[in-house]
Amino acid sequence: MPYIPIYGRGVTMSFVDNRRNFRVSLVVPIQGKARIASVNHTEIKMDKYFPISILDFSASGMKINALLDLPVGKDIILESVFDFGDKNRVLQGVLVWKEESYQQRIYGTKFINLSEKEERQLVYDLNKYQLSKTKLERTKCSYSESPAAKMIYAIPYPAVLLTAEKKIIAANDLSAKLGASPGAKCYQVYWNESKACSFCMLGEAHRYNGIISNTVYIKNKKYIMHWLCLGKKIFLHYWRRV
Repeated sequence: MPYIPIYGRGVTMSFVDNRRNFRVSLVVPIQGKARIASVNHTEIKMDKYFPISILDFSASGMKINALLDLPVGKDIILESVFDFGDKNRVLQGVLVWKEESYQQRIYGTKFINLSEKEERQLVYDLNKYQLSKTKLERTKCSYSESPAAKMIYAIPYPAVLLTAEKKIIAANDLSAKLGASPGAKCYQVYWNESKACSFCMLGEAHRYNGIISNTVYIKNKKYIMHWLCLGKKIFLHYWRRV
């Protein structure tokens, strides 16, 4: 088996292939956008994007969901733009397969023009995400049958269990109807924000022995937010509109 130099040392070609094909299924699909960059080797000079949902991906390609009906095998190159690993990604790929069911179109893309540096960074971020996902699944399993998880179903308002990183572990039915699911960030689900809310008091709840509340106004609507630290950096969060 031939050796090639990567990271300053020799590794087998099979190791490189495994690294590229290491695929991560996302806890929550990543929302992004894409445009047709070229067709049959002819560049398309248009900045008209359409929305995509990224279901999983590796350093060699990704699986996306898109409403647009695109032909496969026409040398179509897509340019996809999305955030992952605290970075904005702009990646190009060719369509290699398509599946259609229940008015959904799932495409498989293979990355092209990816530099070794970009691939190395992508592999690093994928591994980091997988470790975080595994940790979240373990936390979710340990709390799924706990009294705390059962308690949120007794709260007559949207309620979730959160980690210190504001990731959702469990959600009651009212929160689930708003899109809350394990792995999602509460501020993304509830308020469509890209970062933690300015009124968040999760940190204060960690230092306070009891329920901490805050009255806030969002788009001229009044809400009362509540946080409670349950120990081991697990938090109960619920809110109501008044």
